[in-house]
Amino acid sequence: MRWPLFILIPTLILSSGCITLPGRDDVNEIDTLVANQHYGRALDILARIDPKAPDYSARAERRRHIETLAARYEQAIRNQTREDMEKGNWAAALDRYDDALTRLPQSMLLRDGLAQLHQQQNRELERLELERLTAQGNWLRQTLPSYREIVRVNPRSRSAAQQLERTQQQAEAVADKLALLGNRALANKDLNSASKTLLLAHELSNTPAIVESVGKLQQQLEAQRLREQQERETRLHKARAAEQTRQQQVSQQHSQYRKARTDEQFNLAREHLQQLRELDPQNSDWHTEQDVLEQVVQLRIEELYNKGVNAYSRGQFEEAAIAWRELLKLDPDHKLAQDNLNRAERVLQRIEQLQQRQSN
Repeated sequence: MRWPLFILIPTLILSSGCITLPGRDDVNEIDTLVANQHYGRALDILARIDPKAPDYSARAERRRHIETLAARYEQAIRNQTREDMEKGNWAAALDRYDDALTRLPQSMLLRDGLAQLHQQQNRELERLELERLTAQGNWLRQTLPSYREIVRVNPRSRSAAQQLERTQQQAEAVADKLALLGNRALANKDLNSASKTLLLAHELSNTPAIVESVGKLQQQLEAQRLREQQERETRLHKARAAEQTRQQQVSQQHSQYRKARTDEQFNLAREHLQQLRELDPQNSDWHTEQDVLEQVVQLRIEELYNKGVNAYSRGQFEEAAIAWRELLKLDPDHKLAQDNLNRAERVLQRIEQLQQRQSN
């Protein structure tokens, strides 16, 4: 049985599954979208291409390239919005995110950035509202006594009484809003903000709820004062204990320094003196003691050098070498002593070689 061609073609397409066959129009659309930075739609088109399509590998490479462009676009938007915020340009930052999300709606980076911007915006609005309420509350606090005084002086004035009543109602409304912010700050342990708002609210209105909130604030302020006092006492105790330990270390190092100097253990004396200068840097005595010690060491160096020279001239090469070795422990950079020691050791080596030959 022969089926009409116009029936066979749809049947074959339906039986082969949902395959998007790429065409030239498709390529042109992607190029246009990318040129206009509509990366989301371009990636959606490429995502629909069947893996069995003839040019699937080329399209996959094209998709990776667009994903790279999209990632750069995301980062550029984040950087630009940060610059907008540094300039205080909220409108530009919000518009930039809205526009970017129409071009790349699937971007989690842009969505997170917009969410952070909204959080920052809410915090700034709360700050500005607090600033406005505080300014209004301070004005009402200063104004109310004047209206009360006017009513006292002119008790028959209906307009004065009405003005006072309106101002008192306004003060109570502002006090309630300040108390709400103050209780929120109190819950967040922000006692500084809570003090500013609740105490001002209390001056404007004496409702039981505000009085109760001020009582809680005073309790927390007292608890904070006690904690800070305890922390100060703890720090003072630690500081005193550390100072006592330091003084003991200074006394111990000083005693060891004096003993090392008396025993002519000059390098050890130097080490103890260095420890003293680190433990007690404000004490100028250690600098003076350093100068004195180095003068004594220099005299000892000269003594050892001359001792070595005299011993060498008498042919006492071993004694000369011992003197110069001891000198170099005090002054490793003493070139004459090092040269003389090398010479003495060479002589001693030759003597030892001769003695070995004679014994053989």
